[in-house]
Amino acid sequence: MTRSDVKTVSGERPFRLDELFFSTTDTTGRIRASNAVFEHISGYRPDELRGAPHSIIRHPDTPRVAFRILWDHLQAGKSVAAYVKNRAKDGTYYWVLAAARPIDGGYLSVRLKPTSPLFGAARSIYADLHQLEASIEADGGTRSEGIEASSARLDTLLAGAGFAGYDTFMRTALVTEVTGRHRALGAGRTRTRAGGGSSIARSAVRLAAHLDDELASLDGYLELNRQLTERCAGLVALANQTTMLALNVELAAGRLGRDGSALRAVASLMHDTCPRVVTQAQALVREMSSARDALEAVGFAVALAALQNEMVLTYLDEIVAGRDDAESASCIGVLAHCLRDDVDGVLDALDAIGRSLHDVARHAAELQGSVGVLGAIERNARVEASRTAHTGAFLTLLDDVRSQAASADTDTDRIGVLVTQFDVSRRNKGRAEMARDAEHLLATCTASV
Repeated sequence: MTRSDVKTVSGERPFRLDELFFSTTDTTGRIRASNAVFEHISGYRPDELRGAPHSIIRHPDTPRVAFRILWDHLQAGKSVAAYVKNRAKDGTYYWVLAAARPIDGGYLSVRLKPTSPLFGAARSIYADLHQLEASIEADGGTRSEGIEASSARLDTLLAGAGFAGYDTFMRTALVTEVTGRHRALGAGRTRTRAGGGSSIARSAVRLAAHLDDELASLDGYLELNRQLTERCAGLVALANQTTMLALNVELAAGRLGRDGSALRAVASLMHDTCPRVVTQAQALVREMSSARDALEAVGFAVALAALQNEMVLTYLDEIVAGRDDAESASCIGVLAHCLRDDVDGVLDALDAIGRSLHDVARHAAELQGSVGVLGAIERNARVEASRTAHTGAFLTLLDDVRSQAASADTDTDRIGVLVTQFDVSRRNKGRAEMARDAEHLLATCTASV
């Protein structure tokens, strides 16, 4: 099957939200296995897909940089997610969010129907990147030059949208798409799927129950991450402004001559306190960044595991419907190995969240104490200023100190509340059972082969 065999038909090829695509490839990207949804929606027979490069379904509208991102992650041994526009055998197109990961001797991909607002933004970005790549090649540039320019443009667009980089975007996209799909289809629906009633199905259904609970928590992870990001911005501003403010207070006190001796002493105290505030603010920002990384990691791992577990149940349903047992059983075994690893990743990330949030709370309390000292110094300075003539400029600076201290106190207090409200131990409920069910699913699959 070659590209010349593909018909030219316009329009989008529809598929349902509950349908999941699955495929495995070797390390060169040649298809080893596929499921009935992939075959039906792509329009290719199983024998046409086996051994064919996965690019057989590549749509030219998808910018080359998207595929480079996919390959860079996979070849580095990392899981990855990306929006992809594919082309079916008849020339129609369909969009998916692909979640791919390395496996022994190749790669595995599970793909779902995207529906979130991020999907709309991604389509707009892809159109921009595709046009850029095409224009560079039309002007005589190489594909590599087009990809490099497109990569730089993508970084700019993502930064403008508030994402630190592609990894942050893809984790957010996968979590948003999977949780949105989960809500639309109904929580717990995977628990009711028969899958033939086999021991593998029972293990997968039990694991689905735990993953459903974790999926229900992902909105909380995203919201905590968003609020920590907002508080980080305030703390970075505090660190940047505090030292300069202390210097200006000292300079203003110095201009008051002999009448300002008491104020110079107070300003000196402020100058001595500010470095501690800056150091503690920077330490808190670093710890909050670690917590945000852990929150992103657990969300991505949960979403990926949930998709893979549902794919196990999908394959079991296909077997009941008459699909080849041997190939499907092999794919289920691959998925079970991945699930065991990803559940371990979920548990590791939950541990990391707990540790990071504990440290966030400790650093926030330390910073709040230093900010309180700074506030007390400001109040004493104001009392001394009331006894000294010509202190208008000095009082204006003290107003800035008061404002900064109040803002920092609000931020640190809010951080403490967020950490207290985010009960990691409650969210870890059932984690031991989840690990046992993932291990049991793998053992059952291994025994069945």
